[in-house]
Amino acid sequence: MRHQSANDRLDRCGCGDRPFGAEIDKFREFGLTAEKAAEVGAPLIRECHANFECRLYDDTLLDRYNFFIFEVVRAHVAASPKHPKTLHYTGDGVFMVSGKIISRRSQFLPGRL
Repeated sequence: MRHQSANDRLDRCGCGDRPFGAEIDKFREFGLTAEKAAEVGAPLIRECHANFECRLYDDTLLDRYNFFIFEVVRAHVAASPKHPKTLHYTGDGVFMVSGKIISRRSQFLPGRL
């Protein structure tokens, strides 16, 4: 998925009227590769640029606000590309792709990077 266009990624992962959740095996349906995680039981997805292994930290606000907090216990990030174009859901059926990289590194002191 790292090297596909945003539209291809949306079509591949499914949205809108496509089946979701427990209705299908998304790994098989969308050609994803499950890899064993080091800290949790849920699998990593080889085709993703980043994977985060998480554990439930706090669910006290779940019933009232449908809000819960996870703790990242391990992170995995692909070495390339350095600045991937990532796809983000913004709500109401709208998605965005990350934009142009702007570096101001030369203007920062080394201790403030």
